Amino acid sequence: MESLQVQVGDLPMGHGTSYVVTDFNPWNRTVRASGEGDNPWGHGGYSGAEWLATAVVNMGIHVIGENEADWMTKHFALMQAFAPVETGPDVELHWAIGDIEYMMRGRPRMLNPRVRNMRTGKVLASASFVALDPLIYSAELHEVTLGLPRWSGGLEVPVKVPVSLDATLSDGVATVTNAGMRTARVLLRFDGPVSRPAVTLAGATLALDLDIPAGHWVDVDTLDRTVLYDGHISRLMDARGSWPVLPPGSHELRFTARRFDPDAALTVRWRDTY
Repeated sequence: MESLQVQVGDLPMGHGTSYVVTDFNPWNRTVRASGEGDNPWGHGGYSGAEWLATAVVNMGIHVIGENEADWMTKHFALMQAFAPVETGPDVELHWAIGDIEYMMRGRPRMLNPRVRNMRTGKVLASASFVALDPLIYSAELHEVTLGLPRWSGGLEVPVKVPVSLDATLSDGVATVTNAGMRTARVLLRFDGPVSRPAVTLAGATLALDLDIPAGHWVDVDTLDRTVLYDGHISRLMDARGSWPVLPPGSHELRFTARRFDPDAALTVRWRDTY
């Protein structure tokens, strides 16, 4: 466990630092049921939908200082990492096992040093981190950018069928992979100029009924189901179809529009989700 690399916020801990992680368990999970209880018209009981509950990550952190004053300096940095979040997003908790780095988001909740050893400069502290979202993500944010599809080769003039078109489709399509075990949220960005753009992922298609001029963009979060035009909510925007997400495994991603423009772009971002 001493070789484990852990980072809370901006503070790295583990090998090569003054913070030795002696205990760390980000995998503890409990389940909550929304409709658990007795069966009023029969034997036994029943249960409705079940979900993962908030995850609590407990840590043991051995702070190693040269003396009491040096420990205080290092402990103040630890206090900053575990400080309450007054404003802004959740704190990121990172850890690496082998060559893979994982991440959770949440809030620090407790830091308790055993100060009886303070004069030695080496103090063991207990800490906890609460993840309201109990899912584990890859620290790497995957990204794919597509242009609109175009055809190369084949016939370029109208002909009567039957005829064989020897042409190749380029761009506009890619294979994306979620290496995790749970469905991943997808972040979409459409960069103009593009007319009536649409994205299809794992069989679900989302289309935007608007034209995006050059220099403007639309951000879509398919989990929160938000659509922002140049970073702002627009009442003039109409999104229709399904909100695509990325199930585990590899799936086809396709970008289309009402007409072709060589400068149109779709950027898709996601994390492996466990």
